[in-house]
Amino acid sequence: MEYQAKRAGGAPQRWTYWVAVFTAVNGVLLVAQQDLTFLAGLVAPFAFGGATPHFVGAAIFATIAYLSTKYRWILLIGLSLYAADTLLSAYLSLWSGVVMHIIVMALAGIAIAAGRKLEMQLASKADGSGV
Repeated sequence: MEYQAKRAGGAPQRWTYWVAVFTAVNGVLLVAQQDLTFLAGLVAPFAFGGATPHFVGAAIFATIAYLSTKYRWILLIGLSLYAADTLLSAYLSLWSGVVMHIIVMALAGIAIAAGRKLEMQLASKADGSGV
């Protein structure tokens, strides 16, 4: 159960890395002139044109994920940026992007809640055993 709690606790960091990966892949796809987009990646870089904004956005999210091992609160910045990107998607009527962004945020939220529940169960188990 400790392993599960640790994995669930690390989910927001992994989701942040995945957003970085999908955003970078969208940049690569633009360079390759492919007509494919990963909806879990950031939408905002498309507003600036070219691949560079995608790589910058990916670098920002990868940095946030990396720093979150030491500064857990920094994930709130990533969440805020992703929520703002979701609102931009809605403003631009990119509804498939909105849906995917909401799914990503919901899955991260479910993982956080599950991690906290497991941690509470572990704590109560430890208290009950006298440790």
